[in-house]
Amino acid sequence: MIKQRWIIFFLMTLMGLVGCSDDKMDKPGGTNGSDGDADSDSDGDADISWDDYVGDADSDGLLETVCPDGANHPETCFCLRIGVVGIFDSTANDDDKDVSQFVDWLNNDSSAIVRMVNASSNAKPTIDADFLDDYDMLLFLYQASGLHSDWWTYSASEAAALKKWIEAGGGIVTVTGFNGQRTGDEVAAINSILKPATGISYNNDQILSQCASNKCYCWGNVPELDGFDPDHPISHKVSSVGALIGSSISAPANAEIVAKSSEGNLVVAVEIGEGRAVAIADEWPLFSQLWEDQTDPSTMPGYNPDETTWQYQDCYDSENEYWLSVDRKFQVPQFWYNVIDWASPENECFHIDHPLIEVE
Repeated sequence: MIKQRWIIFFLMTLMGLVGCSDDKMDKPGGTNGSDGDADSDSDGDADISWDDYVGDADSDGLLETVCPDGANHPETCFCLRIGVVGIFDSTANDDDKDVSQFVDWLNNDSSAIVRMVNASSNAKPTIDADFLDDYDMLLFLYQASGLHSDWWTYSASEAAALKKWIEAGGGIVTVTGFNGQRTGDEVAAINSILKPATGISYNNDQILSQCASNKCYCWGNVPELDGFDPDHPISHKVSSVGALIGSSISAPANAEIVAKSSEGNLVVAVEIGEGRAVAIADEWPLFSQLWEDQTDPSTMPGYNPDETTWQYQDCYDSENEYWLSVDRKFQVPQFWYNVIDWASPENECFHIDHPLIEVE
């Protein structure tokens, strides 16, 4: 059963697009106490913080909603605690490949609270029981302090701590493909903790570099990450998302192959005790370029304002009567909703609204 919750919210912290530090962060759309008091719940910390968290307070197996300012201030309530580990930097970065779609969406509608773990110094955190106790879910990005140097390596004890935390109910999501010029270094860094903790690992290869469709120019010449297993919850209402130059994934025997192609496994999921892990072959589904919600026919190749000619245009789907823009071709918001929904700990408090998401 797909639980009603969502979390891409984490990405508002990535590129300094919203105020955040490695200490505390407000709920998206909220403030430090709706009444203007920096500490309205008198617990000695700035609202809203990790210290307000109660987890599964009634032992019913579900995480609870935290409302530091009381039930009459629902805009400051939060649910999941998300940690973002790594840096969001990519050789693909430019003006149309930012995370503003994530920011706009999650600032307004998410019930998560997020910490950019290494926001202040880009320094590798130490993964141990004390660190992990502060989170319900972790998103692993580019595991380095800089785009072309200072890759991180995790110890056996750190991987063991992460595995134990996942077994107890924690969830992780990993992405790769940030640096197509140093693939070997990038996958070695994430694999140093991913493989011993979950059995999943990224291969030292480059895939998703060619756009197979003869209509790719309709959606910015981005190849498709497709081949989804329709029976897996992560594939709910998803046929493809955009991607470009990532790494295939090696899956352990107990893993579920969510998406694959002739180039290898593209999305792999595994249950480990009470927790779950998902590995994704590329980082491009994070970019706003693939999140556009509005179809503007005038931007499509070969567009003619005369509607009587649209049926002859390559980028117009005559059967469905729409233009093949990214929001029509790809199901990026739905994909991310499904990923985090599947991987996050059991709860009934995580939610987000979006016109392109269907909640089962």
